[in-house]
Amino acid sequence: MNKPAQTFGLAIVLAHTSQATAANPLLEEIIVTSSRVEMPLRQVGTSLSIVNEREIVERGMFSLPDVLRYEPGITVSNTGGAGKPTSLRIRGENGFRTRVILDGIDVTDTSSPQAGPRLEQLMSYGVQRVEILRGPQGLMYGADAGGIVAVSTKRGEAGFAGGIGGEIGRYGSGQYGAHLGGGNERLDFSLSGSNLSTDGFNSRTTDTTLRDDDGYENTTLHGRAGWNLSDALRAEIIGHYVDGDNEYDECFTIDFLPTDNCEDNFRQDAWRALLSGQGKEFSHEFAYSHNGIKRTFYADNARSFDPLQGELETLEYKGSWRNSDTLRLVYGLEQKNEAIDDGTFDTDRDQQGYYLEYQGKILEDLYFTAGTRYDDSDDFGSESTYRVSAAYLFTLDAGELKLKGTYGTGFRAPSLYEIAYNNGPFSYPPASEVNLAAEESKGYDL
Repeated sequence: MNKPAQTFGLAIVLAHTSQATAANPLLEEIIVTSSRVEMPLRQVGTSLSIVNEREIVERGMFSLPDVLRYEPGITVSNTGGAGKPTSLRIRGENGFRTRVILDGIDVTDTSSPQAGPRLEQLMSYGVQRVEILRGPQGLMYGADAGGIVAVSTKRGEAGFAGGIGGEIGRYGSGQYGAHLGGGNERLDFSLSGSNLSTDGFNSRTTDTTLRDDDGYENTTLHGRAGWNLSDALRAEIIGHYVDGDNEYDECFTIDFLPTDNCEDNFRQDAWRALLSGQGKEFSHEFAYSHNGIKRTFYADNARSFDPLQGELETLEYKGSWRNSDTLRLVYGLEQKNEAIDDGTFDTDRDQQGYYLEYQGKILEDLYFTAGTRYDDSDDFGSESTYRVSAAYLFTLDAGELKLKGTYGTGFRAPSLYEIAYNNGPFSYPPASEVNLAAEESKGYDL
């Protein structure tokens, strides 16, 4: 079913930038989320916000979604404490239309019915920066990009450094972590690990018999290493591992008997390898990423039903050509394979995406982008998306006034589970009578 969804945002933006920063590009804040290449923030017309490491620490939240709930246009909902299903909505979009990218890895859980990120499993420890991009972002990110949350972890720096940290709180909660990193002109590395545990609380009023606390434990390990093969060529590898155990209420045993003694184990193994080259005019990046998720469920201390397994593999190329400060082209292609196996449905699909964006400086203080993307899937057809944006800067005595606007489109692909269910033996009308198509969206802000 096609379900158009429109989002509207209105804002007046005052870029209070010092004269020194405006005059010296080296001092400008750089962002990469909007067009997947580095751009000065003052030139970006799309609506975004940045949360840095200091703000993450000062907000004092274990969970990264809880850190982000303070940002404009962000709503975070949770069903009962740490480890329980969590949804992050950007400008009112459904949570499963929010794409989360961790150091370039798409962490979408393809095994879930609507194929969205497991935000409750994403901890704040070791995160250095988060860029939040609002509105439909089909141009650069393809399907399911009603908003982007790009998470960056610490990268190894010259020398050798490390640290440990810990926090404790209510309900027997505690989080402890350590990080280690270093490097030189040729090699660099960064490792971090954290453990969060909480006794939790009885999160459902319907649990009047067992009345047990619904606890949670999460162990996260993350590492990245880079090798500067030359002044213009760099190789990097990133690894991410999560093991989460969550207790909850209201489930069924293998004999379909109701119980409040429920537990699920979440395990994620993800990694990414990339090779990037930077020339005078051209830049290139080749990358492969793999995201595997397995969820096992228990009821009354016995495994119930088959584990859910999801897998997402992405092979991508991204390039850019810069003729001058007034003309740049960004282009790329992606090959994705999504898979799901839950004991009933065992299926996968391939999807190809191609995109091109023009970036230019039309007048002295007017920056403009325009781009389009084409996606083709082997099970729901093809979709075309586009985006245009503009940013105009006025020089003021105290800095600059920035006026900006964006119009973009996006789409959500029907998940593997949704397609398999509608075509499966257990489906009944109206689902069994519907051939699912992509949901389309458009958004603009001024």
